[in-house]
Amino acid sequence: LTTQEERQMKQFNPGLKLQYTRKLSHNQRLRAELYGSYGNNDYDRWYEHREDETIVDAYRNSTDEESYYGSGKINYTKTFKNRSSLNIDLSQDLTHTDNLNLRGENTYNVSLNKSNTRLNVTYNHRIKNRLNLQARLAGHVSHVKTGDNKVTNYFFTPSIRLSYVYKNHSFEIKGAANSREASNSNRTGDEYRNNEYEITQGNPDLKDYMNYFVNLTHVWNINKHFTWLCFAEFAFNTNYIYKNCYYDESRNSLIWKYKNSGANWGQHYEAAVQWNILPKRLFIRTGLLCNYRKVNIWKTVYHHGLYATGSIVYQYKGFRTLINLLTGPEMIE
Repeated sequence: LTTQEERQMKQFNPGLKLQYTRKLSHNQRLRAELYGSYGNNDYDRWYEHREDETIVDAYRNSTDEESYYGSGKINYTKTFKNRSSLNIDLSQDLTHTDNLNLRGENTYNVSLNKSNTRLNVTYNHRIKNRLNLQARLAGHVSHVKTGDNKVTNYFFTPSIRLSYVYKNHSFEIKGAANSREASNSNRTGDEYRNNEYEITQGNPDLKDYMNYFVNLTHVWNINKHFTWLCFAEFAFNTNYIYKNCYYDESRNSLIWKYKNSGANWGQHYEAAVQWNILPKRLFIRTGLLCNYRKVNIWKTVYHHGLYATGSIVYQYKGFRTLINLLTGPEMIE
């Protein structure tokens, strides 16, 4: 069996960005940015399989793509006398794509329109020199249309971080929510044959998803030669995007498709001791890591793992060398 394959790609993607920055009185600053781009791209992939001189399988994937993208951002920053600061960021982007696809002997059009609106307000408050508080209120609205399918998502993504230094101890606690966007190429109902045995399908019902986490970090400088470090985190998400695979007997092919999962959560713990052989230059670190996760994809999967880790680091005047070792997981049921 002989396989012959040819690929061609032509791309034309000009873009233009305009930026404006102005310093205002009373430690204020204003920034603005506009960006626009145009894309005209052609992708062509052809292959065939021969047995002796007889063609047993042949297929062609071709896409003629035209796209437009535009975005605008406005940022305002105010710094106060106690080194606290206020930051406000507003952004808007728009994406439009038109694809003419050839899949084997079938030709069809696929279009996508997408817009994102984001607002972030961050306040960083320094309480004396040892205590620092950072709070963020943020919102994100996403609208996607692929053919006749429309999806609108609203996200509230706040965060808070509190850090405190007491003698040789430093503590930090952080909690946040953030959104993750699905790839534009996976949102359409397009189908692409990778080879004679595999097909990738788009999913117009694919959703963006939210991720939530809270973590705690503690560092104890025991003396100039030894440091204790520990870290703990709990994370939770819904509609996590994963790649599903199943066998289609009628087409004798494996079908790959991105889907949204159910609710997932995980815990992660770390503890390590660092030996500072040459303070700020050479140190050795050894520790333990523990993971505990529950994932709801096509079935519910539990993962429990215990790892040992070790590293040697040397750094001097911008030069840094790292040797790191991580053992395989010791599974815990």
